[in-house]
Amino acid sequence: MKISGLDSPRSLLLQRLLLAAVGLALAGATNAGVVSQGISPLYSFTGLKDGGNPEAGLIQAGDGNLYGTTESGGSNGFGTVFQISTGGLLNPLHLFTNGDGAYPYAGLIQASDGNLYGTTQGGGTDNGGTFFRISTNGAFAALYSFNGANGYSPVASLVQAGDGSLYGTTQYGGAYGNGTV
Repeated sequence: MKISGLDSPRSLLLQRLLLAAVGLALAGATNAGVVSQGISPLYSFTGLKDGGNPEAGLIQAGDGNLYGTTESGGSNGFGTVFQISTGGLLNPLHLFTNGDGAYPYAGLIQASDGNLYGTTQGGGTDNGGTFFRISTNGAFAALYSFNGANGYSPVASLVQAGDGSLYGTTQYGGAYGNGTV
């Protein structure tokens, strides 16, 4: 495409930029149409018992259901662990109480033992967050409370290493106050 009367190097650059902009606009319109036709909400959180503000991604466990956390909501306002079917049926598995953890920001992992593991960024015995285990049927156990010296406010997901151990990080605390592994 050539625009008449615009033969200077600057004009040619403007022509190329215009063509690129038109191409991006057309590509965006095409992609926007595809996306808007293929995405629909599976579930909308109310912020009540079902929780609110799911910050982390979902995992699909071995049973086929999806699992995740909400940072707030639940009957105590400290967040939840939930199970949701791919058909959209939500089941709150655990409602945090602050004593067992509060504000689960990170996602869950399913470890080789079949249980789900995660962390909360607050709550626990020293209000520094907790490390917890929950089964896919909702049996919950707070396994560890962070106290500052050992770190506090874990906000990233855990990983299971080849040795079977679970590893994670804390945002703050430790010997220098800058977090721990």
